[in-house]
Amino acid sequence: MRGIIGTWHRLSAKHLPAYLDEMTWRFNNRQNPFLFRDTMLKLIASSNLEYKQLTQAA
Repeated sequence: MRGIIGTWHRLSAKHLPAYLDEMTWRFNNRQNPFLFRDTMLKLIASSNLEYKQLTQAA
């Protein structure tokens, strides 16, 4: 609960899978000494998500 309130403040059902994916990734990598490097590599390798795609109705 602390992660939700401290990070997002509110949740929407539309984006719930994305919230859960991020929390799962954070939990699984909590002991990773190379977390910053791994995060940057993941961001570089990921595809772009345009704002209009993010905000379109489900």
